[in-house]
Amino acid sequence: MLQHVLLHDFRAAILRETRISAALTYGSWTQGEADEFSDIEFYLFCERPQDFDLPAFLGTVAPVSLLLRNEFGTVNVLFDRLVRGEFHVEPTSAIALVASWPERRIDPDRMLIKDVQGELHRALTELRARGEAAPHRGSELQQLWDRFLNWMVFGSGVLLRGERARAHELLWFVQDILVRLARLHEHALQHWLSGKRQLEREISSQALNRYAACTGGLGTLERSYVEAWTWGQELLSVLQLTYPVEPHESVLRALDDRLRAWRH
Repeated sequence: MLQHVLLHDFRAAILRETRISAALTYGSWTQGEADEFSDIEFYLFCERPQDFDLPAFLGTVAPVSLLLRNEFGTVNVLFDRLVRGEFHVEPTSAIALVASWPERRIDPDRMLIKDVQGELHRALTELRARGEAAPHRGSELQQLWDRFLNWMVFGSGVLLRGERARAHELLWFVQDILVRLARLHEHALQHWLSGKRQLEREISSQALNRYAACTGGLGTLERSYVEAWTWGQELLSVLQLTYPVEPHESVLRALDDRLRAWRH
């Protein structure tokens, strides 16, 4: 695969580049899940990032078809054969912040490329230890449920106003939380932070069908919101037997009243 070549060549270029004092790669290639559609992803730490010409550096390694800064401020690159890359250039003072990243499956040996001062390896090791010691995801149930109620109120209100395209957009946030509740219910926590990743392989067909019922086009939004609301309450009724949660009964009753007209 071209990604193998790019990963090898970028690793070599990073080790040669004296302006880069530390670097890591992350994502699928460090987690044993990469395939022909996987991105290549890097963090580069420089003493003076403002003086580091990333486009010029990339061009010394491989032909670049397109370079842009995405909606989140990250540099995205398209190489040959539609291989995508993500590149972050940060000051070396930001290395310590790596230890506070959201916990993923961290493997410092696979991720680390360069570490002149040894700070990056320490930060990655600390991040891995924090992830291993993190409380069970059930501790997040209250936060998830509160957010679910918030997005349900927001989205259904927008739909009642007649803004169907916007209500369709807001339904994404409802679905995202439902996926996490379903993962928690089925103890499928492998991809918690990217909840829909490999969802088809990691939750039951019954749960996947319930998720599908919460999706749809502009013409079926009322049904999608009702399906989402029904499934969410069912998941909570089971999860609250194990994890403490305040369901907010007054909000539940008000949402039931709002959605009643959409039930057929």
